[in-house]
Amino acid sequence: VTNQQGLDPYTNDLQIDPTTPDTLYAAAESGIYKTTDGGDLWARSSNGIPDDMPVIDLAIDPLNPLVLYAITPD
Repeated sequence: VTNQQGLDPYTNDLQIDPTTPDTLYAAAESGIYKTTDGGDLWARSSNGIPDDMPVIDLAIDPLNPLVLYAITPD
């Protein structure tokens, strides 16, 4: 996990955790990013997705918000 001050400028989608609104997930050309402080600090969080794989879209499971679905070109 890499912490950084900003988010990949090529962000495709943003999802807000319905149970913890300060937690957001971003689908970006360089993977998935997560913040737990409302967007002040972002960390790359792409476990299971290759490093060079862009993420096009995200969805949080409405029945289990601990599950995040990601769509890639492959």
